[in-house]
This record gives sequence, C-alpha cells and structure tokens, in this order.
Amino acid sequence: MIILKRLLTVEAAGKQARRTEKLRSAAGFESEKPLENIDYGFNHSLDRDKIEELGRLDFLEAKEIDTYIARCKSIMRRSPL
Repeated sequence: MIILKRLLTVEAAGKQARRTEKLRSAAGFESEKPLENIDYGFNHSLDRDKIEELGRLDFLEAKEIDTYIARCKSIMRRSPL
C-alpha cells in the first residue's frame, strides 16, 4: 500500500510539472523566474512589499480577485516598462 501511495504521489507531481510547463510555454514566458530573483535595486519604483504580498496569493484564498486586479493595475501604472 505504501508503494502505491508513493507511486501516485510521484505521478501527480509529474502531471503538475508537465501542466505548469505547458501553461508557461503557451503564455510565451521564456523560463520560470521566482519573485526572490527580482532586482529591486534596478527599478526603484517597484513596491517590494506589494509584490511579495501579491506573490503569496492570499487574495485567492480570501476570494478577493477584484482587490488583486486593482493592486496589479496600481503597480503597472507606477512602473515604467
């Protein structure tokens, strides 16, 4: 039974990894870039606290998608591209 559980866990992890890669590729992103790698010194207009807060995805658990969209718009308006 333990072997079956482990096998199913490995299969689920592989499936999730393939799905993530497929979505990343479809979105046109070159590679995965974690928030920890952002160079905040390069662009001083980035609000580190706000970006890290959004990165935790707490708004999804609280079902506050409107709040998320408003915060993203706020960040994008202040950041030169």
